[in-house]
Amino acid sequence: MKKDVIVLADIGGTHARFARFQGGRMEGAQKLRAGDYPSFLACLEAYGGAPGSLYVAAAGNRLRKPNQYNHWIVEREPLEQAGWRVAPFVNDFRASAQGIVALDAAGLTALRPGLPAPDQPRALLGPGTGLGLAYI
Repeated sequence: MKKDVIVLADIGGTHARFARFQGGRMEGAQKLRAGDYPSFLACLEAYGGAPGSLYVAAAGNRLRKPNQYNHWIVEREPLEQAGWRVAPFVNDFRASAQGIVALDAAGLTALRPGLPAPDQPRALLGPGTGLGLAYI
């Protein structure tokens, strides 16, 4: 029985980033310029993702990207009609903040003296088309 390939997508204002998660490993990471594609589905097809499970994270709480680089409106229905099993969309920094919980002290930078404690609040900052931040 063939295992389901999971495609992860991070939709930003300028680029869409994709990777496959298969067999417990991330592979095939690729960044595509959003302005080169008329829709998210066209960009996903260019990435080469065969329909499977799709997890989408995007800046903002809505998947509408109105700026000079990306005019996509991302909706579940066309993706599902193309054969994808679409997980609920999440905010990109929410997804990243959930991931930093798994980091040990070596993967963190302390903003004040001392070693980070596992139960301390953590902050995630990231520049892109805008400035993203999350706390956990």
